[in-house]
Amino acid sequence: MITRRDFVHYSVTSGGSLLVLTGLPSCQSRKKPESIITSEQSLKTLYLEVPTDNRFILTFDKAEMGQGVITGQATLFGEEADIDPRRFIMKPAMADERYGSFMGQMLTGGSTSTPDRFELLRTLAAGYRHRVRFAAANEWKIPISEVETNDGFVYHRKTKKRLPYAYFNTAVAALKDDVPDPVPLKPKSKWRYIGKFDHSLDAEEKSTGSTDFGLDFSLKGMKTAILIRSPAFKGKLKSYDQKTIESMEYVIKTVETTRGVAIICDSYWRCLKVKNGLRPDMFVWDNSEASLVNSGDLFSQYRNALKGEKPSVNPGQKLVSAEYSLPFLNHAPMEPQNAVAWKQKDRFDMWVPSQAATFPKTYIQDHSHFESDQIYVHNAKYLGGGFGRRAQIDFVIEVFEIAMKVDFPVKLVWSREDDIQHSPLRPMSVHQFHAVIDKGVVSWSQQIAAQSIAQNHTSDLFPIIFPKWIAGSVGTMMDWAGAVPMAKEGSEQPYDLPYDISAEEQKSSIPVTFWRSVGHSHNGFVVESFLDEVAHELNKDPLDFRLNLLSKDLRAKRVTEKVAEMAGWKERQPTNRRALGLAYHFSFNTHCAQIADVEIDQGQIKIHQVWAVVDSGIIVNPDIVKKQIESGIIFGITAALFGKIEFKNGSIVQSNFHD
Repeated sequence: MITRRDFVHYSVTSGGSLLVLTGLPSCQSRKKPESIITSEQSLKTLYLEVPTDNRFILTFDKAEMGQGVITGQATLFGEEADIDPRRFIMKPAMADERYGSFMGQMLTGGSTSTPDRFELLRTLAAGYRHRVRFAAANEWKIPISEVETNDGFVYHRKTKKRLPYAYFNTAVAALKDDVPDPVPLKPKSKWRYIGKFDHSLDAEEKSTGSTDFGLDFSLKGMKTAILIRSPAFKGKLKSYDQKTIESMEYVIKTVETTRGVAIICDSYWRCLKVKNGLRPDMFVWDNSEASLVNSGDLFSQYRNALKGEKPSVNPGQKLVSAEYSLPFLNHAPMEPQNAVAWKQKDRFDMWVPSQAATFPKTYIQDHSHFESDQIYVHNAKYLGGGFGRRAQIDFVIEVFEIAMKVDFPVKLVWSREDDIQHSPLRPMSVHQFHAVIDKGVVSWSQQIAAQSIAQNHTSDLFPIIFPKWIAGSVGTMMDWAGAVPMAKEGSEQPYDLPYDISAEEQKSSIPVTFWRSVGHSHNGFVVESFLDEVAHELNKDPLDFRLNLLSKDLRAKRVTEKVAEMAGWKERQPTNRRALGLAYHFSFNTHCAQIADVEIDQGQIKIHQVWAVVDSGIIVNPDIVKKQIESGIIFGITAALFGKIEFKNGSIVQSNFHD
């Protein structure tokens, strides 16, 4: 257990600004940060800096990709520090294991940002505020109980004294460990901001275009690169017509990488002009390790991998069966992949929009002569969407390899077509269900065929996350287990059902990765769809059927009842072309129920309205949660109706949003 006294450390820069630090518990790094630091080091260790003008510069250590991390972390810190969240100047953390929350790695994913930081940031803020009050009490020679705070100022009612927090910077930094432990965190009844603060701290910057995403970053003397890759995943370059390509207008240099050929020009648009003038015969590819697969063949392979065993049925019982096939999906973030890298004599810098900023740093250290303290990975303040895609390092490896062979900063930019055709994907899957019913459900089985996301990462991400001796054995351990854990994620719900779930791993050279909600994105759909099939065979109302199965979980039952009430489920009757559809799902400690009003109009699916009810426990920013559910609905509709990715001879058929 880390005490509050151990938890919070302070120091002062030469200019009098107060720097507030904290050590984060992790599996790899348990050492306390230095008690005295320099201004340059503060970039790596700060959470809060308070300049003498009483501004509050707060470092956020989770990636902001539209999900509201900036507002959320400012709300949590501001609550206990008694500072209006709008006062904070938000700064992204650089890559540093001291911000790590998973095996010493900085990682934004799995809906963990707010739970990970809910107590930590509040504890840090409460410690800071308490020390300011303690310093004020010493200065004014009054009991600390008489010192009040509000929005970055301390007050004493009796004498009407009022001073900014920054006034006490030097005094706070001079305090020793004899400062009493801070008061307990505020009870919920005293919260001013948590659950109430709905002002988006990034809305103005994004709306006015006054902030930079990763794609906007630029350096003096920087060149731009695009990469020509094999059309097939895992295809390698045999040779290319270097002389002809480098003689083309605008081309400064070409660089061979493990994934293809980088073409370097003064700007991205000049790179595109060059790309448009390239011919296929300028490149020779080795596809001996690539899977030259077709989507239809893959689905057949997956079906054949399933046992196809049906349960026995006794007299008076009935067997209900169904199969669901889900395609590959692309993340398609609005900002395509990009990064800037600059190799200098004694340091290596990278500017990258990443969900896991320490992954690039570790990779660079493992594949170059640079030591950890010579590598600076600067994460973008804003990521133009992530959804799991920006936790990958494929584009990081590409720009690193280019930068190691040139003597100027270089920006690698992926086109939209690159992003659609060369990104790792959400896995495809096939699910076979069987249920034996009489008056209710006697047995329930689900068989899944899918690639293993975890297995797929044994060659790249796992050596970064885990020590190498562990990383090398992860795949073997998964083979021994005979399971694909993330493929089964979300298949067992709070329903009172006799679950029997199995998964068969499918091998492929097609890279797959985490995609928004991961296994839940498969199983939320297939489980609810099959529940409707079973309800239909039992001649039961889908709502009543679910409520009966959810009778042991009050939170699950309540969200389902509430969404039915909102949509008027009992009052509205289906027609031959229009009806309501209902689904419930539990994932990432959140209960969610939705109803969709769907019509078939001239053979096309038309969605008139969607109602959603969510119980996610304590909510920090209610409006952000509403926006997340709205975007999730749109994301889900897109995935279901438009997002399919297909393969022909190992290459992706689709190329942009139009198809």
